[in-house]
Amino acid sequence: MREKIRKNIREFYRKKSGKRFTHGITRIQYAGALFDGRKVIAMVDAILDGWFGLGKKGREFELMFSEYLGVARTVLTNLSGTRC
Repeated sequence: MREKIRKNIREFYRKKSGKRFTHGITRIQYAGALFDGRKVIAMVDAILDGWFGLGKKGREFELMFSEYLGVARTVLTNLSGTRC
């Protein structure tokens, strides 16, 4: 079932990205969230795994970022500064 969801997400973004620009007709989005299929699949996987906060990918990022900075620990936060 999960793979079926992933397939549908990939198909959705393939169709969405296939739109051609037509001068004077196509609306240009100047702001907003920009997600591709890979990011949406990662979000859906996290939700299906029961993670609504930091999750596995967030923890992986913290570990890699700590290593990159050469520090013992980093903490992933959202824009308001509260822990994810």
